[in-house]
Amino acid sequence: MHSEKGSGKLTRKSRKRGKQIKTRGINKSQVAVIVTADRSKSISLNVSGFGRIRKEDITKAIGSKISKQTILCTDGHSSFKSFTNENNIEHHILKANAKEFVKQGKYHIQNINSLHSRLKKWINKDMYGVASKYLQNYLFWFKFMEEYKNTDYMKSVVSLGIDNTNARAEYLDAVKNRYSNKTTTF
Repeated sequence: MHSEKGSGKLTRKSRKRGKQIKTRGINKSQVAVIVTADRSKSISLNVSGFGRIRKEDITKAIGSKISKQTILCTDGHSSFKSFTNENNIEHHILKANAKEFVKQGKYHIQNINSLHSRLKKWINKDMYGVASKYLQNYLFWFKFMEEYKNTDYMKSVVSLGIDNTNARAEYLDAVKNRYSNKTTTF
């Protein structure tokens, strides 16, 4: 959903608190995000614009990351078909409305659906929504958390931040002391 949170000026008519837009389905008031993941658990999240995604959006988001050996598994949206046809990429379409969740026992989009679910929950429930102009920054933050969620690195970063609430002040004092002790001679 397009959000002008904190901007002070709205380019659209305001909605009452907690009310959704009246237009059903995907429309121009929604922000589209292209989410990709591979078998090595590398993920990419890119804001593509408003409304439905287009072939050009997909090319911009993942065009440089694919090769001829890439196998793309998606829903049946026509922009993915155009993208894969233009780039000669193997494409497996999964149709959820036809109860088709896995093809050939190995091609599925369940990891992406799970990632979508966690992303939406994080933005809507944990962050209480975000301004659309900052959405890409939040996507980078979410990607960082996803990549390091099961490692000791993330735990150490959090514990360092919690253990030392004066870290910034100590750093600034150290820098100030380091440079104030040096004398300049001409």
